[in-house]
Amino acid sequence: MMKPAVFGAIGAGAVIAALGAVFVLTDGRSERDGDNLAGGPAAASPKAAAVTDTITPMLADAERLLNRGDTPTAKDLYVRARALAKRQNNAAGEAAAVFGLGRLEHFNGQSDAARTAFTEALALYTAAGDNAGRARVEVAYGDLEKDTFRGPQAIQHYRAARAAWALVPEPKSDPHVMLSLDRAWAAPSGEARARAVLDQADKIFHNIGDPEGEGDAAMMLGALEMGLGNPGAAEAAFLRARARYGIANLPIREADALLQVAAAEIREGYNIEAGGRLAEAAPLVRNDSVGAARLAARTGDLERLQGRLAEAGAEYARAAAGLAAANHPDEAAAQLALGQVRAALGEVAPARAALTIARAKAAARGHAQVEAEASLSLGLLAGADSAAALPHLHAALDKFRDAGSALGEARSMLALARLEGQAGESALLLAGDVFGRIGVAWGQVLAALARGDAARAAGQRDLVLAAYREAASIRDGIRKPLSEAGRYLGLPPVESLYYVAAGEVPQDDNPPDPDIVRAAEATRAANLARFANHHAEARVLVAETDARLKAAAAYVQATN
Repeated sequence: MMKPAVFGAIGAGAVIAALGAVFVLTDGRSERDGDNLAGGPAAASPKAAAVTDTITPMLADAERLLNRGDTPTAKDLYVRARALAKRQNNAAGEAAAVFGLGRLEHFNGQSDAARTAFTEALALYTAAGDNAGRARVEVAYGDLEKDTFRGPQAIQHYRAARAAWALVPEPKSDPHVMLSLDRAWAAPSGEARARAVLDQADKIFHNIGDPEGEGDAAMMLGALEMGLGNPGAAEAAFLRARARYGIANLPIREADALLQVAAAEIREGYNIEAGGRLAEAAPLVRNDSVGAARLAARTGDLERLQGRLAEAGAEYARAAAGLAAANHPDEAAAQLALGQVRAALGEVAPARAALTIARAKAAARGHAQVEAEASLSLGLLAGADSAAALPHLHAALDKFRDAGSALGEARSMLALARLEGQAGESALLLAGDVFGRIGVAWGQVLAALARGDAARAAGQRDLVLAAYREAASIRDGIRKPLSEAGRYLGLPPVESLYYVAAGEVPQDDNPPDPDIVRAAEATRAANLARFANHHAEARVLVAETDARLKAAAAYVQATN
């Protein structure tokens, strides 16, 4: 169920790069953007750079003529370019010319001729091993089939296009919605454009009768919302994806959507609901080892929220083993969580082993955020041993910068500065500013405390008093300490565990059934009693920080 605003995150935020040339559903033609027909053959792929200087201007002229509607002259140029490419044994040039002919025939409404050209172009690009060119022909073919109301064929070509595009190494880009879709959730071109791409893709999938595609678009929208800090909106998107995958009879994908719903609910503190989602997912992945491993990882997240760190560690270990056996990219994240939980339990050697694996696996796959988190955790695990900690912390700082994580960068600066004492004062000031800018009040408290400690070690009494008073003032303004400590740690930023029963919230000014309300209140009380140590890691940080503040206050009082 969706949560009332009093508990859930109020979601609004967007992300997706619509391509300058997004498919126009109303005109029945290929992607257009001003004077540029998207995915033109002159830009078919990096390998098209092999087109000779003679053929390149011919293709460019043909493209301009096509965009102006002068199809007879454009067709003549494409035919001449193809003949020239054949004489030169220029496979890239011939493929680009044939692709252009196919698009031209589609533009003219000559569907059969367009199919013939696209089929030839696919054969040429496939023979050349050119995945980018193949992907662009497949999406054009998909557009043709969609425009001629051949939904199943359009689905086939769009899927082939996305599969081929996934094989193209970075950096890559293309304005067609189908080739932008799988990266839209990361909002590389901004939130608004990302939303536009996802919305456009959803409409295309709906029009061609592709529930799997609709599910994919919904999953990416959910990922976008989670990245923007909108778990409530993410939950709605993931639930839609689950429904569409169910219609498509794709149980593994349906389970994945349920795991993402659970992640959103864990982020909001709804542990009972999250547990229910995981129970629904379990039978769907019974015969899928990777799905079972990912279920274990999400179960670890739930146990971690509930404060059952030993149980969380067991689930993360199970997840890491299963994902490692499949050489799955999610192994690094599972090892990271395992190492962090082991560290919280005081199991230093097992924690170090898991974190070391996490860092290596993340580095091998280019996952800068996970690599940075593992390095930071290793640095913190080393404690006051500067020789052991500093290399890890410097590596974390660099990787967080690569990942664009201001929170991680500030946490790394804080950890480094505490080891460097007075020499790290400027870094502490900078870290405090960053924490303030991104709204992480607990980080501001810790940065101010660290400045006071450094000044105290240097005998600078005035600076000590100012820093300690600043820390105390910020802490006094924090009304939800577990939430703020969780935000600092990158854990669910909520103060408690929550539960809302179906029918408990008033609808249309009608009061809820008193029996439902009483049962819900009893469930909430039992839930909190069962998991009294929920948010265990945040609790430890709050207790440690408050103890430091108490000692700082005693120092201030003694020196007045």
